[in-house]
Amino acid sequence: MNHSRPAAPRSLPSPDVREPGAPEEGHCGDASPAEASAAQRSAPAEDPDAQEAQLDSQLGVTDPIAMSQVRDALNQLSRERGTQPDVLLIIYHRHGAETVRLNEGVGVVVGRDPSADVAIPERSLSRRHARFTFQRGDVLIEDLGSTNGTFLSGHRVEQGILKPGDEVVLGEITASLRVIASAELPVLHLDALDARALAPRHLPSADNLMGGPTPVGGVRAVSDEGLVMRSPAMRPVLETAMRLARSSAPVLLQGETGTGKDVLARLIHEAGPRHKKQLVHLGCSGVPAQLLESTLFGHEADALPGAAQAQEGVFEACAGGTVVLDEVGDLPPSSQAALLRLLDTGRIVRIGSTREIEVDVRIVATTYRDLEALCEAGTFRSDLLYRLNAVPLRIPPLCERREDIGPLAQRFLRQANEAHRRNVRSIDPETLALLEQYPWPGNVRELRSAIERAVVIARGSVITPLDLPESINALAARRLSTPPPPDRPLVEIAPTSTGPMIGLKAQMDRLETEIILEALRATNGNLAMAARRLRMPLRTLQEKITTHGLKRSDYRDGPPSRSK
Repeated sequence: MNHSRPAAPRSLPSPDVREPGAPEEGHCGDASPAEASAAQRSAPAEDPDAQEAQLDSQLGVTDPIAMSQVRDALNQLSRERGTQPDVLLIIYHRHGAETVRLNEGVGVVVGRDPSADVAIPERSLSRRHARFTFQRGDVLIEDLGSTNGTFLSGHRVEQGILKPGDEVVLGEITASLRVIASAELPVLHLDALDARALAPRHLPSADNLMGGPTPVGGVRAVSDEGLVMRSPAMRPVLETAMRLARSSAPVLLQGETGTGKDVLARLIHEAGPRHKKQLVHLGCSGVPAQLLESTLFGHEADALPGAAQAQEGVFEACAGGTVVLDEVGDLPPSSQAALLRLLDTGRIVRIGSTREIEVDVRIVATTYRDLEALCEAGTFRSDLLYRLNAVPLRIPPLCERREDIGPLAQRFLRQANEAHRRNVRSIDPETLALLEQYPWPGNVRELRSAIERAVVIARGSVITPLDLPESINALAARRLSTPPPPDRPLVEIAPTSTGPMIGLKAQMDRLETEIILEALRATNGNLAMAARRLRMPLRTLQEKITTHGLKRSDYRDGPPSRSK
């Protein structure tokens, strides 16, 4: 028997996707799409440089990065993927949205139990709420005895068939079915590369760059927390990532927690020749050493307690694909040695065996830790660091990417509106200024949480400072109430002795050295935290440490050991 329920909204958009040609919220283009197209055609056909310059000028409003490399990668992927359509299930929930590719004959269970194929920590969901199956051209939905029911077209159903564009309500979440040609399927996810400013033939799917799902074991849920790359600090990161994508060299991604290292790892995989193979993320933190080594490299029968059968590891199972080792700095010593052997020889040895097995995988390692410091402390192998660090990539923290805060906030605003069924339309300028001034120690994740909170408690259609977390408002209040320190006359820091005079530059170098040392000691030598305290890029701080001849012992183990 069917129970009536109001139909779900029929026009929920895909995560952060808008129709090509539509202006971004809060922005108005200066030219119509027809005018932009005509302007592009005005570039001389025989002059490729003029065409490139013309296209880049059209993209000026979105601050494009390495457009030629992005276009090349997308065109290559479109040719390789063919035209077989992809059936996508887009699931909206309070934490954002996830995209799942449905494969023929493979059932996908959605629920809040960790064993579900798509596990969402939502109380309104049953542990195993519903199953979606793509079979012979149809997508079948089956309710698995859920408490709150499965609703299709406003009616509670036990079973049903979904058509493209249909939406299903499971508890308080909504799932939408989309069918997209493979050649058009997004493979990267760069919010700054706005498809609404592009001619479709140059970048057919830039709206959802980096949001395309990657199949792993039949289904792959894709996080919707992408990268925004409008700030100059992110340009070299993307340019290097695009060059790396076409190779199989190991990559080390460095950055604070919450900066988007996992998303950049997916970009490298999806834009490269291994994109049709698996992408597996494996966390190295908090896992017992023997269990982690067995998971990575496999084991033979009876090699471990309770291991009655042989088991291949991640590196074998992911043949031809990419393995992302999250927080590689937490690898135990035995796994470090085995990983180094894999990087050097392309071979692994299972636990309990002496037989070498040849494997073909790409390694992308991520870390928020200072691996050089771990090498000095003897907890990380320096030879492994040299092997991984052939092409390092560092994602700057959000405090170094002020230009990205506004676009990210707008994106999270849209997602929170969809997740919580709110209609908060914008962020007022004063609030946006506070967001841009805040240091964001939790990076993108903290910003997302702050915007979600603001959307939930906002009393009107505009987010104001009163809707922000207390920590943001408190910092602004302290800055307003604390008067700036009085300028010290140079004579106060000039030498008072009758000894040799010290030049101005030498005095300034000495003062800068002391300020840097103070920040380094306050953070116990954590360069990223010290750079944040000093409000300078990490690379600049590293250069100044070298310039001033500072050693790690100067700021980690008591008083400075050097004299100047």
